[in-house]
Amino acid sequence: MARDPGALDVWSDGAGEPLLLLRTALSAQHLVPLSRQPVLGDHFRLLTYDRRGYGASPPAQGPGSLAREAAEAATVLDDLGAKSAHVLGDSYSVALALELALAHPGRVRSLVLIEPPPALAPGSERFLAVNRQLMDIYESEGVDAALETFLGGMDGPDWRAAYDGVIPGISRRIERDASAFFAHDIPALLDWSLDPARAARIDCPVLYLEGAENGPLFTTVHDWLLELLPQARPVSIPGAGHSVSFTHPEEVAVATAAFLREQAGVAAVTPPESSSGLDGSRARSGPAAGRPSGSTAR
Repeated sequence: MARDPGALDVWSDGAGEPLLLLRTALSAQHLVPLSRQPVLGDHFRLLTYDRRGYGASPPAQGPGSLAREAAEAATVLDDLGAKSAHVLGDSYSVALALELALAHPGRVRSLVLIEPPPALAPGSERFLAVNRQLMDIYESEGVDAALETFLGGMDGPDWRAAYDGVIPGISRRIERDASAFFAHDIPALLDWSLDPARAARIDCPVLYLEGAENGPLFTTVHDWLLELLPQARPVSIPGAGHSVSFTHPEEVAVATAAFLREQAGVAAVTPPESSSGLDGSRARSGPAAGRPSGSTAR
């Protein structure tokens, strides 16, 4: 049967409590190191998909919209036969996870929020200015110039080698997908709003994971998030920056698994030594089958 050309590319792997991994902006493979951790992959059913504009999913159309993306995430749960799931968001996709919980509260069992973007936190002016500058460069000089300004400026001229050292070939995929980041993801995040009244509607359990060395752009995010979501349980990963799930996947996986198993009322497990991960190396189902640091919409 021919694949629906409008369908998102989705994956499902494993068995147990379902965990939807919402891929972040720019680097669609940012969560691959996390999904390879056995404490998650061997004990939970991992679900994920290429967001529109990324990988084998259809191109993004029109202005970016987190509300529209939340509706598509709910459709992914339908396609994978999950009435509800725990939902993990990382950087940009934290905003998507929160919008999914607001639009479809009965489908979100709990939230795992990793390094939320500072777009709405106090003192976000510099973060917003950096993102607007990247959009200007993208529109005036093109995607290659914007990508080099962003990643070359943060991680140096050898950023491709650094990234490929973690996941071979990831830099080529970032280059292919970069237009979706600049043309759709950044505008969507800049248009996002979440006031305390809306946030109060989110009543599911929340785990909040942050890198202890996430940098000056993120100094106000901790207090902002805990005020917005008082039920959130904060966990700080020592020595990690904004890309904590990419650079410290084992620590993030252990904290996430302990939280999820607590929600399910299951005793903790000892992490095994290895796992292949949800990156195409295991069985896939559905219509088709990061990075070292960060400071923008990711």
